[in-house]
This record gives sequence, C-alpha cells and structure tokens, in this order.
Amino acid sequence: MKISLKTLTTAVALSVGLATAALAGDPVQINTVNGVATYPDGYQGTPVRAADEDPFLSPTNSVLILIDYQPPILMGVNSIDHETLINNTTGLIKTAVIYDIPIIFSHVAVGLNGYAPMIEELQSLAPNAVFIDRTNVNAWEEPEFVAAIEATGRKKLIMGGLWTDVCLA
Repeated sequence: MKISLKTLTTAVALSVGLATAALAGDPVQINTVNGVATYPDGYQGTPVRAADEDPFLSPTNSVLILIDYQPPILMGVNSIDHETLINNTTGLIKTAVIYDIPIIFSHVAVGLNGYAPMIEELQSLAPNAVFIDRTNVNAWEEPEFVAAIEATGRKKLIMGGLWTDVCLA
C-alpha cells in the first residue's frame, strides 16, 4: 500500500488536532448506532493522562493494599461465602499483577505472636508484593506500613480488608 506525503501529512495533522482537542476538553463526536461506534478519521482514543493529573484510577497512579487476609480473621467473616471472597480477591490480585500495579500485603502479629500469616493461595499470586507484618491492629499506626505506601509514590489507594471497620480503619 502506497501512501502519499500529502495523505500522511493530513492524517498526522488530523491526529494531532484531535488529540489536542481532546486534551483541551473539546468533545470528539463519536456516534454509536446498534452498538457499534463510528469515529472521526484519525481518532486514536482518549489521550493518556499524566499519573499525577489523572483523576481516575490507572496503573500508573494506584497501589493495591490488602490487609489481614489471614485464616483466623477469615473465620469471622460471615457476610460472604469464603470461596467467593477468595475468588474475588484472586481476581483483584491477578489484575494488579497484569497491570504492574504495586501490591502491598499486610498481616498482623505473625512475628510477634505466631499468628497465621496471609492466606498462602493469595500470597503466591503476587511474588513481588511487599509484605508488612504489623504489631498494631490499625495499619495506619504502623510506621513501616505507611512508609511502604509512601515509597510507591502512588496517591490512589485500592484497599481491601476482611473486616473493613478494623482492617481498613
């Protein structure tokens, strides 16, 4: 396929113009008919925003934090079937791994009191995760936990805990 310089120049100018318009907040007219969208010529999609300017969660501005997914704590969860809970958490961890989102796992009293650590099935899904063993029930009172989150440089926290009134307090 042979493309003329004029056609290529027009396509580049249109792409730059559409990207500039999208960045400037000018809406790009996209029409959907019967579930199929049509786009202006040269449209390349929504431009990627800088991590520090993106108001939405993205792989570049977020961190996944899972707190106290330990067998003894799981036993106290009665609001959801345990198999479903583990399946949902597995999907969350796998998604974070695929998108290279930093992961922090934290459990309580493993080294201090010999409490059972995080559920092995979940641990194994993220071999590069940072682990924090806390002595405080409230993770935010543990300096090592706070430092691990700050070290990621991420401002959007995706958090999960088995007992949100305690684990995420």
